[in-house]
Amino acid sequence: MLPVTDGFEVSHNGVAVRCGPGAVAGMGELIASNGGRRAMIVCGANVAKNDDVIGPLREGLGDLFVGLFDGTTPQKSISSVYAGIDRMRELDADVLVGVGGGSSLDIARQISAFAADGRSVEEVRDAAAAGTLTPPTPQPGAAAAVIVPTTLAGADLSPAGSIEVLSPEETESGQPVRTEGVTVPLGVYFDVSLFAHTPRSAMIGSTMNGFNKGVETLYSPRATALSDALASHGVRLMSAGIRAFGDDYAHGLQTAVSGLVLSQMERRVSIIHAVARGVSRFTEVQQGVAHAILAPHVVRYVLSVADARRRLLASAFGVDDTGTDADVADRVVAALTEVRDSIGVPGRLSEVIDVGSFNLDAAASYVQDQPLMAGAPLERPATLEELRGIFEAAF
Repeated sequence: MLPVTDGFEVSHNGVAVRCGPGAVAGMGELIASNGGRRAMIVCGANVAKNDDVIGPLREGLGDLFVGLFDGTTPQKSISSVYAGIDRMRELDADVLVGVGGGSSLDIARQISAFAADGRSVEEVRDAAAAGTLTPPTPQPGAAAAVIVPTTLAGADLSPAGSIEVLSPEETESGQPVRTEGVTVPLGVYFDVSLFAHTPRSAMIGSTMNGFNKGVETLYSPRATALSDALASHGVRLMSAGIRAFGDDYAHGLQTAVSGLVLSQMERRVSIIHAVARGVSRFTEVQQGVAHAILAPHVVRYVLSVADARRRLLASAFGVDDTGTDADVADRVVAALTEVRDSIGVPGRLSEVIDVGSFNLDAAASYVQDQPLMAGAPLERPATLEELRGIFEAAF
């Protein structure tokens, strides 16, 4: 397996990033040095019951810890955000420590943003219904956020994270209304010891979501030498770590987590993420599972219509980058599929969705309208027929 250091610290866009076993031990010092006095942990109900995760966090926070809000859910709804605001005010907390998967981390950031914004939940929902909703504006004095991921979803270094204000059932268009504020965290702690206590089922469900951030960064039209370097090594590390899950989970996890950090630092996501949203928008399939099933089919489509820096992708995957364009494309897709299959997730949409209940045309149209598609490495916009074809191939 590729060598990987036990841990490292770096400042990324002004955010303290700590990676390695036991990283959260120094969390209280960072918070106190930035003026924090009272820290509330934000998580889901399952994480709240996991003493192997909450225990080290409480120790790392020390006297700063004042309580928990364990009401986050995968739906990331505005009601969860405002329930968290109520709890934050009840505890008089000025620091929010988001712990767990992407939904908990996003909700922690949005609790800070919406609490400082000052609007009530009714005002936010009314504005969404009237079509006049604006995102919360960053405010001085907002509660600080610290982020502690425990899955490989890759929702960690972002300062935002969208929240559902109105569900599809509440809108005339049948589409959800979402918004997001910006809360730049004080620090992000990738503590491998905490990842190790995440149930394997949750880890498996998130892995390809994070991995695809590195893949998409490599073929992005907006790539730079820095993003190439970070994403290339990130993909190498994550590939090696994921493949090792079955033989040496602990070392594989540490390798994968290190790769995840690198893959996010200059991330540029696009079509894989947009197509996966086309599944999660119309089904209950977990986002990471959708990523896993769809990624090889999306990349095969991309490489069929554009160069998409295929030789750089091949190098990152550790496969031969010589020969014809078609040969290189086949090797890249095969390597991506091998990584996906080594996780143990379903390989076909038909394994998780009843094909008769999935509207291919509606999903393709939804994907085509996604802003993320503007960053796809395509020489022309994807057609509805092509997007439908991706879904059909995945079934």
